[in-house]
Amino acid sequence: MGWYEKKVYRKKQNGSWNCVKRELEKAPHDVGSWNQSGVLEKRSSIGEKTQFTKEKTRSGINQKVTKVRTYFGKNERVDRNLITTSSRLPKRYKQK
Repeated sequence: MGWYEKKVYRKKQNGSWNCVKRELEKAPHDVGSWNQSGVLEKRSSIGEKTQFTKEKTRSGINQKVTKVRTYFGKNERVDRNLITTSSRLPKRYKQK
């Protein structure tokens, strides 16, 4: 499990994206979990589509998901950026 910065966007009337919500989220960072969610999306009636970017770990053996973008219909989008693969959140992100 890793920590992601999650941003929720909604489309404005003029076609630009407006960030409406920001939060931190704990989610799996392994590629297999995100591939499985893609299989489940095909059965979903919401019309969600997920794209993710993966990169190799330091050892080069495994891969981790660094960026995830999910579309819900045409007017909502959720972006997730990997902060850390550790289960502990870095000090700069902790709430005071």
